Amino acid sequence: MGNKLSIIKRNMNFIKEDMLPGGVKVEVFSNKEAIIEGCKGIMEYNDDYIKINIGRGSIVFTGDELFAYSYFGETLVIKGRINNIEYCVVKR
Repeated sequence: MGNKLSIIKRNMNFIKEDMLPGGVKVEVFSNKEAIIEGCKGIMEYNDDYIKINIGRGSIVFTGDELFAYSYFGETLVIKGRINNIEYCVVKR
């Protein structure tokens, strides 16, 4: 699973803000923390799954011991062991 996360992180460097709906920006630090700017709310939440509303879709984080460390305005910080990040974008 570690190789898959490193590929995701490497590819995240090429995702521009305007490529995601609503100007959402995601920063991942190792597999321990993610900062999401442009978060419209938390849709589902438990210690191994967090689904975030990003306007025209969602971002799903799966892993272990995940928790919303901070949520202020439209910025959410997730901490824990992140194993997978999935973008679910609704096409217009």
